[in-house]
Amino acid sequence: KRHKKILKLAKGYYGARSRVFRVAKQAVIKAGQYAYRDRRQKKRKQW
Repeated sequence: KRHKKILKLAKGYYGARSRVFRVAKQAVIKAGQYAYRDRRQKKRKQW
């Protein structure tokens, strides 16, 4: 079940990142970190 959730989040990623759980998990975590960081940066960059 958990694997399915991660792989669903990784849908559309390139190659193994969307198919292999171990790789996908890292990709999703990294994507989450970037998304969080860049949302903050966006707020700073608006002015």
